Amino acid sequence: MIWRAAGSQGNVSNLGPSALEAGILQHLLNIQKALALNHD
Repeated sequence: MIWRAAGSQGNVSNLGPSALEAGILQHLLNIQKALALNHD
């Protein structure tokens, strides 16, 4: 939750990294879903 704390400071420079990290996290979640489906 560190990235959320950093993004909540309101600095414009944090919007880029926060969006990037959010995209990465979503990608990892999609991978976990795919692995779970393939495992079953």
